[in-house]
Amino acid sequence: MPSPIAHTAAGIAIYELLHVSEERDSRLLWTTILFSILPDADSVLGLAGRDFIRFHNNVSHSLGFAAAAGALAGTFFGWGKGLFWRGFSAGFLAYGFHLGMDYWSTRRGIILFWPFSKRRFVSPKKLFYGFQWGLGFWNKAHLWTALTELLFGLVLTAGVRVLTKRLRK
Repeated sequence: MPSPIAHTAAGIAIYELLHVSEERDSRLLWTTILFSILPDADSVLGLAGRDFIRFHNNVSHSLGFAAAAGALAGTFFGWGKGLFWRGFSAGFLAYGFHLGMDYWSTRRGIILFWPFSKRRFVSPKKLFYGFQWGLGFWNKAHLWTALTELLFGLVLTAGVRVLTKRLRK
């Protein structure tokens, strides 16, 4: 699975896309960053309990949870203020992009359509090497992951900034 480096870069890119014609909004930025890494909150339980597979990459990696995340973000932005859909879009897109990135990296697959199905969807190709937690926290292989994901983040955010500059004109 991609590390928080790649997921955070994706959250920043989604923020850039969502505020194309608006002033900077730190609340929207932090919402997209938070919800881009939120699906991996279950990994804390897995690492603490030393049973990573049991906790991580299960129902939290589903469109059902992405919709719930969108509703939570929308509520945070304010239902009565007419900002619900802006918050919903930020939360849902950031969470959903996380799922897509994990789909393109995990060997185990993601339970995309939970609660309707427990079937795991696995990409035939891997775009992200990702952290291999089974190798231990301080393994040298993680350095390769960090470097490639930093490069991914730089290319992604630079590309989105170029695109949004053109859209603002």
